[in-house]
Amino acid sequence: MLVASCGKKKCRNTGASTHVLPGTIIVTDAWAGYANLNQINNSVYQHYVVVHAHHFVDPVHGEVNTQTIEDVWMQAKRKLRYQSGTSRTLFASYLCAFLWRFCHKRHVFGQYLKLLSDVQYMTEVNQLIGNCFSIGLGDVC
Repeated sequence: MLVASCGKKKCRNTGASTHVLPGTIIVTDAWAGYANLNQINNSVYQHYVVVHAHHFVDPVHGEVNTQTIEDVWMQAKRKLRYQSGTSRTLFASYLCAFLWRFCHKRHVFGQYLKLLSDVQYMTEVNQLIGNCFSIGLGDVC
């Protein structure tokens, strides 16, 4: 799920080209801003379109649908709507926090502890690398 700063075609394509890995299958609705997603970056994406006026699940390819993202977006809007003091400038961070919790909903506390452990480990690694450079061992590290 990407947060675009505007609704123009250029913004959507830029988001896809900088945040989506080549070879990714992208499923969208029929909004015109998504029309050329399969043509950007030398056609490195597969793009399927679900036209909600006709159906919500593609009758030929049953796995091509927007049900999951529509459901996650509905839950995010519901959660953020009831959160008092939601700031537009911080919306992307609220959405990231919601998605992290959503993806780890079965083991939030354990995943949070793992995240803290990973941050601590990376801090220690960065300090070690910094120490190597500060004493002239940058080539060895």
